[in-house]
Amino acid sequence: YDMWWNLDQKPEKLRRTILPLLRNYGLPFLDQFSSYKSMIVYYLDHQTLPFNSAARSALLIALIYCAMGEKQVASKYFDQALEVAIGQSSHPGFQELVRRTATGIQPQHS
Repeated sequence: YDMWWNLDQKPEKLRRTILPLLRNYGLPFLDQFSSYKSMIVYYLDHQTLPFNSAARSALLIALIYCAMGEKQVASKYFDQALEVAIGQSSHPGFQELVRRTATGIQPQHS
């Protein structure tokens, strides 16, 4: 989930708040996912990524496959993200995001 901080606070107070969170959660999270492949393996094992819904996880995996140049595989995960989002009655804005992103990068079928 997302956290937001008031940046008008004194820097020392922000440091005392943010640094332990970064050490305890942020860095271990980044260490766990040091590559696209490690994220895909985790997703295939758990069908979700930490701190993400099933629909958002599928969307992230689709984007990873796109970045790896595997648009056919990505297409499967775009479809999955949309299917899960619709089934969970998630925010219509998210459904539209999945549709527009998939349309912009999926290969054209002949």
